[in-house]
Amino acid sequence: MSNDVKTKRLLHSLKIISQLIGILVVFIAAIALIGWLTGLRQLANIRSDYIPMAPNTALLFIVLGFSLYIFLFEKSWSYWLVRLCTIPVIIVAVFRFIEFSFSIDLKVDFWFFYFSDEPLGFIPVGKMALSTSINFFLAGLTLFLVSFSESKKPVYILAKIPAIAETLIGLAFTLGYVYGAPLLYGGTIIPMALNTAVNFVCLGMGFIIVIVGHDLKEHKEKEDALKNLNKELENYAKHLEYLNKELEAFTYSVSHDLQAPLRPIEGFSQIILRDYADKLDDRGRQLLNRICDSAQKMEQLIDDLLSFSRTGQKDMVFSEINMNELAGAVIEEIKTINGSSRLQFNGKPLPYVYGDLPMLRQVFVNLISNAVKFTAPKDTALIEIGCRTEDKENVCYVKDNGVGFDMKYADKLFGVFRRLHGEDEFKGTGIGLAIVKRIIHRHGGRVWAEGKANEGAAFYFTLPKTGNREQAINKPHHGSRCRGDE
Repeated sequence: MSNDVKTKRLLHSLKIISQLIGILVVFIAAIALIGWLTGLRQLANIRSDYIPMAPNTALLFIVLGFSLYIFLFEKSWSYWLVRLCTIPVIIVAVFRFIEFSFSIDLKVDFWFFYFSDEPLGFIPVGKMALSTSINFFLAGLTLFLVSFSESKKPVYILAKIPAIAETLIGLAFTLGYVYGAPLLYGGTIIPMALNTAVNFVCLGMGFIIVIVGHDLKEHKEKEDALKNLNKELENYAKHLEYLNKELEAFTYSVSHDLQAPLRPIEGFSQIILRDYADKLDDRGRQLLNRICDSAQKMEQLIDDLLSFSRTGQKDMVFSEINMNELAGAVIEEIKTINGSSRLQFNGKPLPYVYGDLPMLRQVFVNLISNAVKFTAPKDTALIEIGCRTEDKENVCYVKDNGVGFDMKYADKLFGVFRRLHGEDEFKGTGIGLAIVKRIIHRHGGRVWAEGKANEGAAFYFTLPKTGNREQAINKPHHGSRCRGDE
């Protein structure tokens, strides 16, 4: 049996129990009231030497028991009827309390019934006790407040206070009768009748069951809402994944198809320059050279776009990686390509991480190449590669003393084809940092940059301390190579 079915059955059972309690309260009170109306006083009390339930008390119990019963229909009309029924109960209780507190005879006990005032020893019979009026106020207030529970949650929470107080008072008076302790049920100062105390305990139990049922219902509604939200998010994630695959497939297809016409444009332009150069003037040769250059740039741009697309499609193979060896190998490779005379590397200790080796190698290639490129105007390029350990992640960085950038443009650095410098200043397509961002995100990390114009820049990326496949943000896709630098 599922939890949902169990919860529904439990809520239904609690509702039935509360309604039965409401019927029981009405029954006990009706027996007492019939005793007063027919003169059979023995029906109004449990024992002849006990104080009987007053007629007003019996009537108010009938109203409250009926209110508890119809409240559980959980309809708008039932809530309104509960409010209409509980208001007179509260009014009677308040006026009876005023009579006791200020010694004012408002004749509250004769508002609905007239009976002969026959004492039981020194105790007047038929009058509502002070404790009874207090409990009626609490019980009426509880039902009045819970009738707003569907629309005003704070009001419902407030209703728990009088419900618990009323139950404890009724229980204390009942125990007073059980253990023969008159002090608990009022002594000689108009004590609460035993059947009155029992009825208050029953009402209190009904209120508590209603409160528990409401809390369970609210919890189930929140749980169902959370399940629906998770399902919607799951469907949304699947839809986004589908759209991402479609977009990447489209990007790959378009980029691949764009390369086809570029090759003949570049090839024919070179043939003309080689075979027909003597028939062209300077202007013609200049234009053909521009065509060749533009075709080569366009081809490089398409290659970088393909690299970016494949970075998101490639399956990730996780293993433990020695970042010191990885960074060192990339540095040696870059020194070979760019020469080492002006490059000064300062390597700090790097940790072992868990990730995809080719992808993380590409991160170092792109970031270090980026640092070399933007330190070109400097006589000596100072490049620092290091890492610091934080709470749950390793924060690696590549710093340089290059041209830097204005921090107000920092959010644009990792976008596709976003450049802060003109191509006449620094070559590149502006996709290298976008590739870095995608790779690090797939490893469950973050990227950001800090810098200042003409004072250098620092590029940071994080990797989890204990990485695993589940820490990669995107699921693995198919693809192959990953290259590109800004």
